[in-house]
Amino acid sequence: MILVVALLGLGWLQSARGAALVQTADIEIMGAPSLRREAETLLVVFPEIREDLHRATGWELRSRPRVYLTSDPKLFERMTGSRFISAFAVPADFLVAMLVDGPRSNPALMRGILTHELCHLLLHENVEDALLPKWLDEGLCQWVSGSLGEMLSGAAVNRIDLDLAGRAIPLRELSARFPPDGDGLLLAYAVSRSFVEYLVGRFGVEGLHGVLYRLKDGSPVEESVLLSLDSSLEHLEEEWLETLRGGAAWLSWLSRHFYDLLFFTMALLAAAAAMRLVVRSVKGGKIRFRER
Repeated sequence: MILVVALLGLGWLQSARGAALVQTADIEIMGAPSLRREAETLLVVFPEIREDLHRATGWELRSRPRVYLTSDPKLFERMTGSRFISAFAVPADFLVAMLVDGPRSNPALMRGILTHELCHLLLHENVEDALLPKWLDEGLCQWVSGSLGEMLSGAAVNRIDLDLAGRAIPLRELSARFPPDGDGLLLAYAVSRSFVEYLVGRFGVEGLHGVLYRLKDGSPVEESVLLSLDSSLEHLEEEWLETLRGGAAWLSWLSRHFYDLLFFTMALLAAAAAMRLVVRSVKGGKIRFRER
């Protein structure tokens, strides 16, 4: 998420400048000493993230990102004004702030969040803000990271995703801003991600690169899409909605959450097996008791 940092957040970021936990020539990660483990985890995966971003966009990170970590959720909520946000990017300063308390310190989740936020920095490093529609900014960063990144309500978005065809917000309404909160905000994220995934699925990463390169050269998004994909943005939006009405939303959702469903199914099977062992044990105890 691109965020204008509040005065409180700006003060915290300024105070963190001297608290470098780990750094290389390519990235600096700062925060309280208690977060050194999280910082080292992010440092290890940073080269992989950089490669993922390069493959997705065709661009390299030119500037050196600074990442600020905090484990104080109340401070973060005051900074962002929302309890749903766990990270944000400030492209003008090439920095990322992340909340890494409790479950958000999970290495896989931290990797996804950092990928998402660095994607924002990379896009805004190459495309003028006025030319980059918000749906493409957020949708592409979700696609690259495989997650919502900064949002804490992924499950809610995944449920909304199944009913996109009937509830989709028109892309033209998501060019400059998203709804401020609630289901509207979650739906905007789901729409953005689904449409970008549709474009990549139909035209490949090369097609997406073409759109991005024309945006970088100064063309508006409608022209960039038309010249790169040989179809108008409006027509592609209509075709995307038709695929959703045809049931493709379920396939998209299932493919996106295959491993989640697999692990959930395995957990259920393991629980059922454990229950059978308990039942057998109880029955065996009763039999021995009767024999005595």
